[in-house]
Amino acid sequence: MSIYPDNIRDEEGRKLKRGCMLSFIAWCAGLVLLFICGSVSRAIENRFEWMDIFPWALSGIIIPSFGVLYAINLKKFLDWESQKNAVNTWFRSLIILGLWLLALLSACVGITIAYAAIRETGTPPEKIHWIGTTLILMTSLILLGAAWLLFKFPLRKNTDLTKSQQHEAFARWQARFNNPDFAGIESAIGHSLPEQLKQMIHADSEWHLSEWTLCPSGEYEHDLCYTIAGIEPLDLESLWRLTNPQSNEDELYLIFATNDFGYYLLKVVPEDADPAVFQTNSGFSIDNEVPPGTFPEKIADHFSQFISWPKKPI
Repeated sequence: MSIYPDNIRDEEGRKLKRGCMLSFIAWCAGLVLLFICGSVSRAIENRFEWMDIFPWALSGIIIPSFGVLYAINLKKFLDWESQKNAVNTWFRSLIILGLWLLALLSACVGITIAYAAIRETGTPPEKIHWIGTTLILMTSLILLGAAWLLFKFPLRKNTDLTKSQQHEAFARWQARFNNPDFAGIESAIGHSLPEQLKQMIHADSEWHLSEWTLCPSGEYEHDLCYTIAGIEPLDLESLWRLTNPQSNEDELYLIFATNDFGYYLLKVVPEDADPAVFQTNSGFSIDNEVPPGTFPEKIADHFSQFISWPKKPI
């Protein structure tokens, strides 16, 4: 287990704050430009000219798109940082103000063009441009949907771990990692763990020095290889009981390492001191629910076979 370095994420947060602020200022300037160059008055008078395309595209599409991207990522950063101070309160207010103003404009435009399309249907059928009217109504629905999403986003509750929660989780993981409970596991499963597994988990093991690639045939470029990204703590929490979707029976597994997307596991079978090795390419939830199609797949008949495959550091 690892956590993203705070100094790197803090620097990303500062960049997001600058980008969000500059986007908001640029958007306000673009709206002012619409009035100065007369684009707004010509639109009201239905005298749209080709030279109005640029200011409307700039203020209505380009700048808001950048602003929304900055606002979305900045909110995620502020939720992760979870600090209540004047600076963060200001940027949260800026996110709400910017997104809600954009939602209001999007809703107004959507309602306006929908009203125009509905009025069009009041004309004689032979004079109605059905394709154009349908496209206008679809555009209106998209704009109204976008307005609703923009309105809801600043109010969305954070469901991810905050900075302090990540550090607490890492500290708990580190404590488990530094204190493997071999005796507790052996008592729970009824037999000894492979000695090579204990050596693998040991703090002085070479497996902790880097990530490793294991290839059964030793042909690293032309064979199916397996990446060990990290070693997991070994205690009673490492024992997971999973329901096999094919047999609908519970099976006991012991997690001992991670790959790029999931875990390596030993299948616990009574009196089997050299169990088979399985892998899954998707993580499990905290309640051990297995996502569809991601049940552990057998990759080696025995742990001793798995650990003896040719390997090289990444």
